[in-house]
Formats: sequence, C-alpha cells, structure tokens
Amino acid sequence: MLRPRSFFFKLALLLLSTLDVADARRVQDEPFKLILTPIHTATFAFTILFGLIFLIMSLSNSGKLGNRHKVIPSGHRSTIYYVGPVYPILILLATLSLVVFYVLYAVTIVYTLNESVLNLRLLTYGFVAGRDFALHIAHWFIVCAMLGLLFVRERTCAGGQASRVCLRVVRSVLDGILLLALLAVILALAGLEGSLQRNYRREALNWLALQRAYIVLHGLLTVYVISSAFWTWRKLKEDSKYDLMMIGQVVKYISPFLFLLSAYEIAEHALIYGSDILYSSAGALESLLLARIVIVGIANSAILWFAS
Repeated sequence: MLRPRSFFFKLALLLLSTLDVADARRVQDEPFKLILTPIHTATFAFTILFGLIFLIMSLSNSGKLGNRHKVIPSGHRSTIYYVGPVYPILILLATLSLVVFYVLYAVTIVYTLNESVLNLRLLTYGFVAGRDFALHIAHWFIVCAMLGLLFVRERTCAGGQASRVCLRVVRSVLDGILLLALLAVILALAGLEGSLQRNYRREALNWLALQRAYIVLHGLLTVYVISSAFWTWRKLKEDSKYDLMMIGQVVKYISPFLFLLSAYEIAEHALIYGSDILYSSAGALESLLLARIVIVGIANSAILWFAS
C-alpha cells in the first residue's frame, strides 16, 4: 500500500516533472525522506495549514456563486445585503488562487529545502513565475472585489441622483485605470520572470523594475481602497444601517489587513534588495520565509473571512 507521505512526494515529483522542473525517473525508486530544519518544518506546516484553510474557503465560496446577496453580519441573519453578481466570483477566484500559491509553495519547500533531495536541478523560472503569479493575482482579485462592492452599494443607495451619477462615473474610470495598470504589471512580471535566463543582467534588472512597480501600484490601490471605503461608509451610514455594518466591516476589519499586506511587501523588498541584514545574519533568510508565509496567510485569510 502506498503511504500518504510517499503519495505526496510522488505527486510533487509528477507536478515538477510536468513543469520540466525535475526528472522524476532519477528519484522514483528512492524512498521518500522529508528532512527539514526546525524553522523549515514550521514553514512547511504553516504552508499546509493555510493551503487547507483556503481550500475550505474555496469550497464554501463555490456554493455562493450566483447569489447576489450576502447575509448581514453582527447577528442580523434574517436580512440579506445586495453585493452584485461579480463580487462572489471575485472572492472565489481569490481563494482558489491562494490555494494554488500554497500548493506550489509546499512543493517548493519539499523540493528545494528537503535535505534528502539535493541531487535534483533547481526550480525553473517558469515554476517560480507561476507560483508568484498566483499570489499577485489573488491580491488583484481581492482589490477588485472591494472596489466592486463599494461601487454596487453606492449605486444601490444613491439611485439616479445626477450629482452622484457623475461622481460614480469618474470613480469608475479611476478604478478601471488603476486595476488595469496593476493587472498589466502582474502579467508582464509573470511573463518576464518565466522567460528569465541565468546571468542575463538586463532581463533581471527589468524584472526588478517590474517588481517595484507592482509593489508601488498595489500600495497605491490599497490606500485608494481604504480611503474609498471610509468615504463611502461616512456617506452611506446615515442612509442605510446595513451599509453602516457592512461597509463598516470593510473599514474596521478588512482595511487593516489590506494595509498589513502592502506594508509587508514594502518591508520585505527593502530587506532583500536594500539591506545587508539578511545576508550577514545567520538564519535571517529562513526567518523571512517563515514570516512571509505566516503574515500573508493570516492577512489573506482574515480578509476573505470577513469578505465571504
């Protein structure tokens, strides 16, 4: 009988060989051994944990497809709240993207940090690009969902008032420009990273520039979402007690975690490319890897929990 751990390792090898990362024939007859340092073991455990959390969220959100209403929080179980047809789809796509990210990160840990699998080739740039793309596009779906929710609620409450219609059009154009700009950077970043070749300095510098562009645009959109949510909440809370609760939930609970994600991206980039601390301190890189998995996992799970 195939043991679970052996099954997982063979599944990982199948995925890696399919993506041209490894030659499964070289290790298929070798017994599986997962040998990780304590900090890598903790990182792997959190990766599996968050992967399961987002998988459960995905299954739950898949049952809400086609439902244009959300139950009002704070105990008002008999009252539904209109969120539009696109919002549930965006939340589901975000959770599915995070499932893919954590699965690929678990494979990365097993393959690159497992001391019993040192004879295989390094991960291809295409594999890394796909893994990072899953995380970036998940954040894009989350931002889209938040802006879409604010737009739907403002349109529903404002009706056909001319002054508000004009303002909504302006905000919709601005929303579209910012979202398309971030999506273009995400796609360009994934495409360039997937086609990188070792020792190609120019392509590496272009990739670094795109990485910084992503961080800046994601940060700007985060601030824009937070400020828009606060402004919409202040404007609608007097007209709708349900918006007082629902948009207030975005302001009070979701916005801090959106800010945490953006702030962490900036801090991580500064530590990796603007400081020698990681390379002069023993275990600093491993600690940063663990921090990334935990912070990104907690922030995204909290955001999607309140948004679902």
